[in-house]
Amino acid sequence: MAFDASRGKIVLFGGYGGPLLADTWEYDGTQWTKKFPTHSPAARRNAAMIYDALHQRTVLCGGEVSTTVTLSDCWTWDGTAWTQLPTSGTPPARSWAGMSWDDARGRAVLFGGTNGTTALGDTWEWDGTTWSKDDAGTPNPRQTYSMAWDPLRARTITYGGYVQGTPTDGTWEFVDGVWNENPTHASPGQQFAGSLVYDGVSQTVLLIGGRGQVGTLDGTWSYDGTTWIQVARLPSARGWSAAAFDSNRNKVVLFGGSNGVSSTNLAETLEF
Repeated sequence: MAFDASRGKIVLFGGYGGPLLADTWEYDGTQWTKKFPTHSPAARRNAAMIYDALHQRTVLCGGEVSTTVTLSDCWTWDGTAWTQLPTSGTPPARSWAGMSWDDARGRAVLFGGTNGTTALGDTWEWDGTTWSKDDAGTPNPRQTYSMAWDPLRARTITYGGYVQGTPTDGTWEFVDGVWNENPTHASPGQQFAGSLVYDGVSQTVLLIGGRGQVGTLDGTWSYDGTTWIQVARLPSARGWSAAAFDSNRNKVVLFGGSNGVSSTNLAETLEF
């Protein structure tokens, strides 16, 4: 899920609702509308998605059709049609990766994920035309972690993830092509599958929900570049949700996810 700032719409594609999904939806702050493009990506879950502010289009990459079969294709959405990007030079197939739009340098940043059997630790950048690999000081290979662009501090932020079969903590920042770990004094703890999003109102990065050592989480944590502080709780615990910041309405929008207990997928839309 991503917010298309040029059109004022949140864009949602695919996911898992029992079967794999290949539907495209848009949310205007009042209602969800299903779109019917003539051509679209194949059904998938756990793909990475961002809004490319420079070229004014939503970008979708990777995902999986099963726990062992991952995808490497990338697509763009302009509000009317999906267009597949050239496959030459794209990152290797993966799901559960993080992607953000680095507005300071005008490029997408893609990190980590899994190829279905092994966690990945590579970093890729896309300038709108070409993919390039950039591995300067990367974090340990991980998947199902949280990642977002912080426009106030001009850096990509990641938190937690799943490393070698275990939830982890740790705040990493990607600045000018280099990863560095920020040893914060407080943190949300070891977790994965949370939703990370920049909140333009508080001018902090929010980590919402997730999955800890024992079960799903209901906390909302705020990161100001130095410290994590818990600021709110969800109506109910959940992980694997999609989040985006609607800058037209100054609202964080959270959709879907799972309670992780009975494998129940959630269909509710929450705003913060």
